Amino acid sequence: MYEDINRVPVMHGDEQKSYYKWFNRELPEIPQWKQDILKDPVKDPSIALSIHDKNKLFDPGELPTEVGIYFPEEGGAIIHNQQFFPNATGAMGEWWFAWFPGDDMRFQIWDPLEHRHSKLPELGAMERLRDPNVPVAEKSRGLLVRALESGERGSETYNISDLYFMDPAEAGYDAEKIHTDACSFLLCCNVFIYTPAGTLPAFGTHFWRDVEGGCQMRTFFWVGYQVINGEGKCLAPKGVTPPLPALVRTLRHNYDEYEFLAQILPDLYAEEKDNWAN
Repeated sequence: MYEDINRVPVMHGDEQKSYYKWFNRELPEIPQWKQDILKDPVKDPSIALSIHDKNKLFDPGELPTEVGIYFPEEGGAIIHNQQFFPNATGAMGEWWFAWFPGDDMRFQIWDPLEHRHSKLPELGAMERLRDPNVPVAEKSRGLLVRALESGERGSETYNISDLYFMDPAEAGYDAEKIHTDACSFLLCCNVFIYTPAGTLPAFGTHFWRDVEGGCQMRTFFWVGYQVINGEGKCLAPKGVTPPLPALVRTLRHNYDEYEFLAQILPDLYAEEKDNWAN
């Protein structure tokens, strides 16, 4: 279904990298139930997960609803998604978020239709990622990743985002519950998205839990929010919400990139888990 969509351009020489083979793979279709959500994405805000209740993620089972777009009363918006990773574990997800920032091609094999560049603007960041003495669980914490991605399949118009990967404890999460049966891995970040219309803040979380047959990842984006001193803060004026078409594009992009990643993560991890060099 993606044959007529241009893939992002790659740098000369990237085709020699061991993981380049994943760039030209046949990409999976988005499940029908997710396509149906895109047609009717706005859900009842009273059952959305408030940023102030984010530690409910550690509760057994699932929350009342974890898919769609919500407009909370205090302002901004919330985007929820779920992704099942067959034959994967949270440890693989933890490795992935420490591994992909080290090279553009790694970012591009994640989503060959929309991911252009992933850079590390801070001095010493690359050395930390490659340092064998830094545990995988700590490599991404405190990392600033500058991503260039389109958000539209095959588009040549890109937005820049700064993602500040945080220590979950500093973000106000119950960190002692991570790496347990309740949560095998948790990644969270303050985000600034730079668009022609202005800068949009957000706070994102990917919550991984090992389950039978693989791993369940639950994604939550609180758009118009940041976590400051461990507390979620709505920076959007009350009643002011991001435009729905932009939120739908973000949700659809999230569907794409994690369906695409779920397709390759176990095999990629097996082949590259010790490859921290370019």
